[in-house]
Order: sequence, then structure tokens, then C-alpha cells
Amino acid sequence: MLVFGLLTAALLTAAMAGFRPATVLIGVTFAVAAVLRVFVRDVGILAVRSRFTDVTVMLVLGGAVVMLGLMIPPPVVELPWVPRRTG
Repeated sequence: MLVFGLLTAALLTAAMAGFRPATVLIGVTFAVAAVLRVFVRDVGILAVRSRFTDVTVMLVLGGAVVMLGLMIPPPVVELPWVPRRTG
């Protein structure tokens, strides 16, 4: 329920405040889901993959979504391998 609540908050944020904060919030939601997967032992029918795989994939995707959210023009974070747009 916590993850669904955060995703709902991200959608409301996108509607009211813009897509940059919403994108960052979606990435944070991935990280929260990864932490919950570490500590919640009984996941029922969701236990298709190993816990390590779930946590690793969610942390990588969450980090990537946060970085993409921070790179939306005008960027908050500049990566050296991403070329700048000049007009």
C-alpha cells in the first residue's frame, strides 16, 4: 500500500507541479520498494525471482529514473558523457 500511495502521489505531483519532481518521486518509489523487499519476508505470489534480483533491479531502475529526472532541461545534474543541447 505504501508503494501504491507513493505512485499516486507522483501522479498528483505530475498533474500539479510538473514532471521533474514527479519523475524523481517515481525513482524514490522504486528505492522504497527495494527496501521493503529486503525486510518483508512473506511476499506470497510475488516471489517469482530471488530477493537479491528484485532488490538489485529496483535499485538500479530507481537510480536511473532519479538521474533522468534530474537531467530534464534545465538540468540539475550534468553528466560528462551526455552532450549539451545548444539551441
